[in-house]
Parts: sequence; C-alpha cells; structure tokens
Amino acid sequence: MHNFTKLTAAAFAALAVNVSAETMHWVVKPVPALRTSRSAPQVQLASGTLPRFALAENYMFDFKTLTSVVRGPGVGDVQYALKSGTLPSGLSISSDGLLSGRPNRGYLNEYAITIQASYQGVGTEHTYSLKHVSAR
Repeated sequence: MHNFTKLTAAAFAALAVNVSAETMHWVVKPVPALRTSRSAPQVQLASGTLPRFALAENYMFDFKTLTSVVRGPGVGDVQYALKSGTLPSGLSISSDGLLSGRPNRGYLNEYAITIQASYQGVGTEHTYSLKHVSAR
C-alpha cells in the first residue's frame, strides 16, 4: 500500500507536455515522501456525577457532556450503548448518548451502569452511579 501511495503521488505530480497533436509525453517528477498521521481517534468518557432521578418525573442527561474525542471531529459522531447494568424501568439511553425517560419503578436506590462510547470502531467505557433522590 505504501508503494502505491508513492506511485499515486508521483502520477499526480506528472506534467503533460504536448509536443504535437499526435504525440503526448509525460515528465514525471519525484515527490518527497508525505508524512501523514495514521493515529486512530480516541474516545474518552470522563468521570462525573449523574443527576439523581425521582419516580414519575421526567429525567434527562446527555453523556456528550462527559465525552471527548482526540483526533476526531467532535462528539457528534460518537455512538453510545448501555454495556452492563440495568436502568430503572422507564429510562433508556439512545445511541446519541441521551439518557432519558420517566422512571416509573425503581427497586434500588442506586444503579451501577456501564456506558460504552465508540467512534470509528474505537471505544471506551466507564461505570457511573445513578441514584434515586432519597439515596444517601
């Protein structure tokens, strides 16, 4: 693949010289090796405190506020998923990182949830604590 890149770069650097209407000659000029960064983007999920939830009340939290992408366009293209743990009934997380809903049942005062964030095949995960308003 590397030689193909050099050959392609040399072809684009070639100059066409039209000597006559019947003959076309190509002059190929060498091109110095191009230096490109092949580093993959990195997705990072920061630690943070999620807002507490209350039963029968609307809840919303955007995981993009805890996300950063190094060597990428930003958090807009990051995909999110619940990797492990359970959410209170009525809450869900969308692929764009929005944890929302209206909790209608909560058997626990605290839920440990692991969120996975991925971008272009590279991912990370972090565990958060989601607590009911009455939890200590």
